[in-house]
Amino acid sequence: MNYETVHTSDVLIIGGGGAALIAACAAADAGMSVNLVSKKPFGLASCTAYAGGGFTAPLKGVSVDQHRQMTLTTGCGLNDPDLIDVLSSEAPEALERLRDWGVDLKIRPGGAFVRGKFSNPMTSGTGMTLPLVDRCKALGVGLHHRVRVERLLQEDFGGQVYGAEGRDRDGTPTQFRAGATILATGGGGWLYSRTDNPSGTTGDGYLLALGAGARLRDMEFVQFYPLGSAPGSPTTWYMGVQILDHARLVDGTGEAFVPTLFEQWGISSGAEANRLERDRLSRAIALLRRHTGRVTLHLEDIPEDMRKDQALAHRAQLLGGRRKDTWCPVEVAPIQHFMSGGAVVDPWGRTEIPSLYACGEVTGGVHGANRIGGNALTELTVFGIRAAETAAREAQGAPPPRGGQAFIRPGRPIVKQAESGEGAPLSFQEVRHLADEFLGPLRDHDGLEKALARLGQWAHDGEDPGFEHRAIVTTATLVALAALTRKESRGCHYRSDFAEESDERNVVLLQAEPSTDGPDFDLQVSATVESL
Repeated sequence: MNYETVHTSDVLIIGGGGAALIAACAAADAGMSVNLVSKKPFGLASCTAYAGGGFTAPLKGVSVDQHRQMTLTTGCGLNDPDLIDVLSSEAPEALERLRDWGVDLKIRPGGAFVRGKFSNPMTSGTGMTLPLVDRCKALGVGLHHRVRVERLLQEDFGGQVYGAEGRDRDGTPTQFRAGATILATGGGGWLYSRTDNPSGTTGDGYLLALGAGARLRDMEFVQFYPLGSAPGSPTTWYMGVQILDHARLVDGTGEAFVPTLFEQWGISSGAEANRLERDRLSRAIALLRRHTGRVTLHLEDIPEDMRKDQALAHRAQLLGGRRKDTWCPVEVAPIQHFMSGGAVVDPWGRTEIPSLYACGEVTGGVHGANRIGGNALTELTVFGIRAAETAAREAQGAPPPRGGQAFIRPGRPIVKQAESGEGAPLSFQEVRHLADEFLGPLRDHDGLEKALARLGQWAHDGEDPGFEHRAIVTTATLVALAALTRKESRGCHYRSDFAEESDERNVVLLQAEPSTDGPDFDLQVSATVESL
């Protein structure tokens, strides 16, 4: 293949959200030449930009040990303890680093939040991402947006990574060569039709990591946000769980069930539920919708003085619970919010593949079975810095990028447990329908088997359906296979046929092997269980 453009740098970072921007700043601060590649505009169309801008961290009266224990408890004991130690101990210093890079933070007890004036209250995370874009420009980072990375550059499967290949918006092949490559591509929330993630979050990094020979973990743990717009709503958004301190949530029989749940869980407020109990509240709402028909949030209960809040009013309008000055009840249901699983990394952001690093939502191990509210931004900040500084240090001793490498082109995912065979290609929407139906907050053996059987028959004979299509099918396969393998309910993962948490603590690891020789191959994905 001929390449019109070949870019070289010490460090290559793939992604355009918070983790990628932070890694780029840290690597450039370390004196490295950096190329940053994103399929979307930098600082805008990412989960970080859409985030509320809140961090949970050991600050102002919350100790490192308290933050560590809270993260471990919420993760149901499946977090990697070494990663948690780093997250909690280095969070305060990492947030100060953000301030040095121009992010305006307000420190509060137990964390921080991004300050600033936002034209859209639903994208307050841009108060973090846009200053980081400016910092990257000031540091001379090479910014390449609207370039879709489709494969990593290696000599062979599982070998050292020397960069990546992508295509720009015109389809022109472009090569990026580097001594170290960092995956910071975010998660795969666009697998679901009902998600608050922006379009394009298709699990690209999972496919790239698998295609290079890396293992993934915790893919069954998909976090759903409890108070999302109901199926059939014209918009997909959510209302913060804190609103439950002011508005009733009732089931189809008219019963306000939240006070009883909070008492059972030992919490006293919607704010606590938002931080610690998103998994159990999502599950409760999903079960009540199944058994009583609907769950309704009574936004008309909100006091008059609170209705003046611009962000709250905008969310209520998106949910259909506010029409001009009239606030009314609205049906709600959990929507996909965050992927807790991803590439296996060590505390320095190294994957198991030489010269390949990862940070942010594309990785697994930090959050375990359920993520604390606010820990996503803390994680991508701490490990974005760590991965970049490690990559920068180790890239100095790496051999220079070579020519003549084979390109790994991951193809159709094949799952060992499901019958594979040729079937009609699944459209993008059909894959999302499978995820909505079988991979949501409520799962069971039969549904997971049906999903895997259909995904295992996916074929793309003839015209290539495109990288994002392959990525979304792979992401669905990984979630389904991990969920089928974990025969218990824990954190974000609930199996109606194994409704209780088991006494054993283990991690489900997913790995791919090439099913044919040569640079273009299909991936045969298998799952193993490792005791903790």
